[in-house]
This record gives sequence, C-alpha cells and structure tokens, in this order.
Amino acid sequence: MPPPSDRTRLLLAGVGVIAAYESLRRLLLPSLATCCRGCASLLGRLRLADLSRPRRRSRARALKLLRHVTAIHGTLGMDFGGTLAKCVLAEQLATPIPAEFGESNNGSPVGATHASLALTIRRVRLPSSSDLSSASSASASSDDEAHEGGTLSMQFISGPTAALEEVLESQGQHRLRRSPGLKQQPRQVCATGGGAHKLRARVLEEFNVELVPVHEMESVIEGLLALHALQPHESLFTVSETGTPTPVAWPEEMFPLLLINIGSGVSVLQVDGLLTTESGDVAPKFRRVGGTPCGGATFLGLAKLLTRRPEIGFHAALELASRGEAWKVDKLVRDIYGEEGSSHLGLSPNHTAAHFGKLVSFPRTAHPMPNSSFKAAAREPWRHETDLGKGLQADWPSDEDMVASLLDMVSQASAVLAKAYAGGLGKEGGGRRIFFSGGFVSANPRARAALARNLRALGDEALFLRHSDFLGALGALTRSWPGGPRAFRREWRCSD
Repeated sequence: MPPPSDRTRLLLAGVGVIAAYESLRRLLLPSLATCCRGCASLLGRLRLADLSRPRRRSRARALKLLRHVTAIHGTLGMDFGGTLAKCVLAEQLATPIPAEFGESNNGSPVGATHASLALTIRRVRLPSSSDLSSASSASASSDDEAHEGGTLSMQFISGPTAALEEVLESQGQHRLRRSPGLKQQPRQVCATGGGAHKLRARVLEEFNVELVPVHEMESVIEGLLALHALQPHESLFTVSETGTPTPVAWPEEMFPLLLINIGSGVSVLQVDGLLTTESGDVAPKFRRVGGTPCGGATFLGLAKLLTRRPEIGFHAALELASRGEAWKVDKLVRDIYGEEGSSHLGLSPNHTAAHFGKLVSFPRTAHPMPNSSFKAAAREPWRHETDLGKGLQADWPSDEDMVASLLDMVSQASAVLAKAYAGGLGKEGGGRRIFFSGGFVSANPRARAALARNLRALGDEALFLRHSDFLGALGALTRSWPGGPRAFRREWRCSD
C-alpha cells in the first residue's frame, strides 16, 4: 500500500482537529453557558440591589417618620382618598417634619408637609360636661392631655395613596425592627375615604393604629364647619373677573349651604343645619342632592387620550392647559352670531356655545388617524372653511388648546350643576352660600376662575378654601377630639 500523500495527511489532520473541537464543545459548552448565565444573574442581582438599596433606605426612613407621626402626643385625623392620603395633626409643640420624605417607585415623594397651611389655634372656652359626655366613641382613645394647654399647632401632611400602599407592600418584604411601643394597645384614629377600610389591616400592623372609619361626606362637611369656627386668615376666597383670588369674610350664618366636592367625580351636598343624634352627638343634617361622573378623573383621562401622552399626570395636564387658548377649539357665540348678533341675542360674544365645536369644521384629512404620527399630523397645515370666512389657513389645535378646552368643559359642567341645585337654598339674586372643595380645585387656578366666571354669569358667587384638600381629614380629626366636633367648634379659634 503506497504511503499517503501530503494532501491526504493534511485532510486527516483537519478531520481530527474538527472531531476534537466538537468533543470539547459538547463537553464544555453546557458548563460554560451555565456559568455565564449564573454570572449574568449574579451581576443583575447586584445591579438591582445597588439600585434599589437607596430606595429601600428611603422607604424605611419614610416608615419610621410615619410611625413617629402616628405616635405623637396629639390628635390625628386621616383621609385616604383614591388619589391622595391626607393627615391633620394637632399637638402642643409642632414636631419637625421634612418638607418631603420617602421615595416611591416612580421617584415621587411618599409624603410632604404643607407649611403654608399650618395653623396655630387657641382655646377660647373650657369644655362643658355636656360636650364631654357627648364625645364620639372614637374620641375615647384620643390624647386628652395634649389639649390641656391653651395653644396647639396644626400640621397638614399628604402624599399619593398609591405611594403609601407601595411602601406598605414593600415593608412586608423588607420588614424593619419594630419599636417596643408597638406592642401596646392600638391607638384609635378616625379616618375617612376608601383607604380607611382597604388599608385598615396594614396600618394596624405597621403603625399599631386602628382606623375608625367615618362617613366620607359627613367628614368633609365637618371639616368645612371646623374651618368656619376657626376662621383662619384669608382661608376663604373667591375669584374676581380678572382671575385674581380675592379673600372674603366667612358668612356669620352658614345654613343652608351647598358644597360641591370635585374629586375624581362630583358630589353636590346640601347642608340644612345641625341635628342631635340618638347617641347625643350633634351631626350635620345633609343630603346628597346630585352629582356627575364628569370630574377630575374625566379631565385627566381625556387629557391623556387627546394628547396621546399616557404618561402625563394631573399637574402636567394643568400646566398644559395654562398655556392653551380654549377659544381656538371651542365654538363661541360670536362664531355663530357675530358681534352684533350676539348683542341682539343678549349674550356675551365670548360665551361658549359648544365645547370642541370648531373641530366639527376640520377637514377629514386634518384629523390624526390612529396609525399615523400624531405629531406629524399636528404640524401639517390644512385649509378649511369657517362659518364666517373662507379659505383660512390654520394648524391642527395644539395639545395646550385641547386640554384648556377640556378643563373649561369639566369646570363649566360643575358650575351649571351647582346653579341648578342652588335653587334648593331658597334665595334669589345671589347671596347663596356655594362652596367648592376637592382635589380638582385645590391647585387649579384655571378651574377656579372658570367656576367663578360661570357661576357669576348665573347670578351667584363661588367660594373656595385654602384647605380644600384637607376637609375630610380635618373633619375626621374633630371626630377624634375630646368632646367631638361640637366641642372643637365651641372651644377653639385660630390665634392669627
């Protein structure tokens, strides 16, 4: 047999190398892959731990602060709303609380104090035996000794309810060492809102605080009556024709009154006076006369839809509206009748005839289609014919203009609703007590201006409160007060 040629030897050597490589690959690759996956998993865990450790420390500090607040020698009232959780704290010496504390998953603070709302109150009358005997059951665990002095400080604290729930949930996974005081008898605190039921077990577990649920609407009314008794400086105001907040004096007689609470939805409450219950307590005599689901949640939900910005929040939507011009979207009376025709009709030419009414005359090609780029469509000029002119060039309305029109629409709906139910107060030609409260109006100057403008056009005055967001928590606090809400209203006044 002849010896193999050089080419054959090279071919056999190559086959051997390939076979050896395949053997090694089959032997080592699974182990190598497992090792790489393990390293990647370890690095991922280290990275996540590195990122989450500061946030966990921040949440831990927030929980410690909240535990400290709930253990303070004073009286608490809480309101766990669908959006915000609020707390009012009354004590002899104001406990230093940071302006903001804690951090949630989206980076927002867990809570914040509102220094501009803080009050100093003084006792103007000693409690009577009838007041003490009519105290609510929840006030039995309130801190009577904290009210022995003549002066108290009131602080107002709030934070997103979702952030509080998130922190409580994370606490279940990363539990802190409990303080010895948490083994004592639970402290009872009156609370209102859905969270007074939903979060009751978690709050008891983490803070040793037993939430005593209070009727939400009754608590809001009690908060309004408490403010009327305290009468803080410039706490009640209306909005002038120029849009400027104007302080007004509290009415001497409060009843009957209408309270329009604008939160996610709208509730209209008519309060006719006070009544004595079977237990001897004095409670507001009220009824919910109406409402509408067109409120703050409607505004934010439609703002997300119209702007195609699902990430936009309430305050960002308000900022958009503040830069917009609703008349560019709304059809006004002058758009239909002209200036002279409006005067002949007896209506202001600037009155809104139809919200979003000008969009009706937009050409179909100008509408942003679901599968098209909204920004590209918004910047494409188009030609349209209006009721008063032909061939005008214009752009698709901006996000700012759309959200401004939306805000006015939601506000005007509540104003018209308020006017419709104001007839039940029995007065004509103004002078009726119509209060607006709730998160939608508390930090919303454009909504307040729209409500005041629309109510003024209908012959009445809209009244707003600086502590609008905290009426429920303040009402809950008075339910925890020694002697109950009646004793609080009789004995305490603002010192400023």
